[in-house]
Amino acid sequence: MRTVLLLLMLLLFPLVGVSAIGRPQRDTAVNFDEIDAFVQAEMERAGIPGLALAVVQGDEVIYLKGYGRADNEGTAVTPQTPFIIGSIGKTFTALAIQQLASQGQIDLTAPVQRYLPGFTLADPQAAAQITVQQLLDHTSGIPKAAGEQAYQLDPQYSTAEFVQKAATVAPNRPVGASREYSNINYLLLGLIVEAVSAQSYTDYVREHIWRPLGMTDSAFSEAEAVGLADGYRTFYGLRVPAQVPIPTGMIPSGYGIASAEDLSHYLVAYLNEGRYGRADIFDSPGFHDIYWNRLRGSVTTVETSQSGGTLNYNADIHVLPGQEVGVAVLTNTRHLWDDLLPVTTAASIAQSVAYKVAGWPTPEPPTISLWQSYFLLDLVALGLLVWALFRLWRVMRLRGTAVIPVWRTVLSVCLDVGLGLLLLIGIPRLAGQRWDYLLRTQPDLAGLVFGVGLILLLVGIAQTVRLFTRRQHQSVPTPVTVSS
Repeated sequence: MRTVLLLLMLLLFPLVGVSAIGRPQRDTAVNFDEIDAFVQAEMERAGIPGLALAVVQGDEVIYLKGYGRADNEGTAVTPQTPFIIGSIGKTFTALAIQQLASQGQIDLTAPVQRYLPGFTLADPQAAAQITVQQLLDHTSGIPKAAGEQAYQLDPQYSTAEFVQKAATVAPNRPVGASREYSNINYLLLGLIVEAVSAQSYTDYVREHIWRPLGMTDSAFSEAEAVGLADGYRTFYGLRVPAQVPIPTGMIPSGYGIASAEDLSHYLVAYLNEGRYGRADIFDSPGFHDIYWNRLRGSVTTVETSQSGGTLNYNADIHVLPGQEVGVAVLTNTRHLWDDLLPVTTAASIAQSVAYKVAGWPTPEPPTISLWQSYFLLDLVALGLLVWALFRLWRVMRLRGTAVIPVWRTVLSVCLDVGLGLLLLIGIPRLAGQRWDYLLRTQPDLAGLVFGVGLILLLVGIAQTVRLFTRRQHQSVPTPVTVSS
């Protein structure tokens, strides 16, 4: 009997060893008190009203917690509170594509036009070369700005109509040459899911992703989302509640709704080859990047993440595949400057929490708080406004009576027109957006800067008109009176 037991132990030992080696082991337990203190401090720095956190390690959900308030009535955020998750929805679209590819219904190397024959761009040859995989990887050459237009915030348009409007867009780089993130890529993928599966995109995701994973708080409209956290927008540094309808046509590229608990189930599946409990949503062994492409080679230090930013919500999932750690952070506020200034975001919080769970040194926190960033921005904007109003007052006060040297007028015109054009042309270039989009998404500072630029431009034009009028007046010969 002892001999049999010894042989069994010898046979099982290698399997036990493989399991232990395959799952990274931590030297110390996760300090959730430290994580709580960190999250609350970052919420204070960023002026975040409400936040939900999910932490996953291996095949276990090890922490779920809500912080702050979901609305102005003070309703507490819980792990079951739904939030709009923005572009995190792209990962559902990618998974749907990968599921259909694994079943042989989609060839990732095939051109998009095989599945969407009517798809085209301003450059038809480029459109014909784009493959499904290049849409997944954001290497299609379709520019980022094409997927961020003011009309794309309108709920009346469908996904197909957005893609049809994109037919006038020209690629800004050769197909496959390099990566540029664009919502249009994932709108096209959503249409491919519909064409191949013969289901609507939303029905497909519900049936093949959300339902198997028990994502019961997830939805595609505010009406379906019970207890949806109110979204907040930022106006000159103040967080105010704001209702912003979901643009249904943009759903394949984002704008889904989920809770932290729902995303914890999703992250477990992500870290376990598509398995959550008895559900198996994607039979693909190994680790995956955020778009469910299989990672090859050593993945010990790999990080993969996806943020989701709408006008009034900000979310992030951050995954360390080699450490089998996944974190989801959902917040009910966002401001345009998240991407331009070193401030706290859902992404910075999620990354730091993931590092703490993995036992890695945490990154330095953002250098400035929301209040500091807005103090600086408001100060600059106020200075510009005071200058523009002063210039306008000066021009109106002169009323053509004062005699000013021509060189001073020319210099003044150059300064006013130059600064006005710098604001009106430079700010959209800096933000990578058009003015209609900026004014729709961030009406406080964008509106103020646009107004300042317009005032300065008008002041410069008024001075130019006055200068030419004066010169014409001076060139008219004075009549000579002859006495008799």
